[in-house]
Amino acid sequence: MTIDFNKLAQDLLPSILRKSKRLAMLGVMLSPLATMYATWLVFLANAQKQALYNGQTIVLESILNDVFDPMLRRITLNNIANEIEPVFFPKNELAGEPVYIDKDTEPMYIGLYADYLNATGLEVIVPIELNGNELAIKSQLNRYLIASVKYIITYY
Repeated sequence: MTIDFNKLAQDLLPSILRKSKRLAMLGVMLSPLATMYATWLVFLANAQKQALYNGQTIVLESILNDVFDPMLRRITLNNIANEIEPVFFPKNELAGEPVYIDKDTEPMYIGLYADYLNATGLEVIVPIELNGNELAIKSQLNRYLIASVKYIITYY
């Protein structure tokens, strides 16, 4: 539903005051409001469209293709399972409480620290022609992905 502010001003103005100069003056005074209303309608349409999206892989792939490659739709997403296997240390009832000899110790990592930094959950495969749009692609992904999901962008 759109509002015609000139018609609204004419309808709300008493009939005795409906002169052409007065209606023109009201039209000029209401024009910034009409501009703001049109801008708000565009914003509302975009916000309603974005509210339909979520972080599912197929939806993200569709969003990226709609924005960056609408004709050929060559951007694909692959789920990558974490390469790091979990290590479980069962509780030993016979060992008792641990004894700490030195409080100033360095943390011990099971596996290499770099393995944990590079563990990703999503690979975004983008054509090389879109190489200049990496910042915009990251912006779109960060908008819809949850914070704990890491991704890498590879070009082909």
